[in-house]
Amino acid sequence: MSLTLEVLAFSGKENKEYLKHFNAVKFCVENELSYPIETKEFFKGKVNGYDLDEINRPHVLNYLKEGVSVPLKYTYDRLVNEVKIKVSEITPSAELIIIKLH
Repeated sequence: MSLTLEVLAFSGKENKEYLKHFNAVKFCVENELSYPIETKEFFKGKVNGYDLDEINRPHVLNYLKEGVSVPLKYTYDRLVNEVKIKVSEITPSAELIIIKLH
């Protein structure tokens, strides 16, 4: 039996920066405006691996409402059974690190 490890940096409703950008997306969707560059950068690759412009506008808020996550790079050292994540790899807006075993 083998396990697969998935490590994610999560940002959600508890994060002020996330809320700022979520509200910007909501405003833009409701008023049929384009997304601000800063907001597009914040969500880049964080919406199920997609960017904001790649998601159908009526559905984008459903994807964002619970928060967003991005995979983190890590190394696994079998000799000492350690998983290592460089702090520099963690997005500053992350409020949680989620580790999933599959």
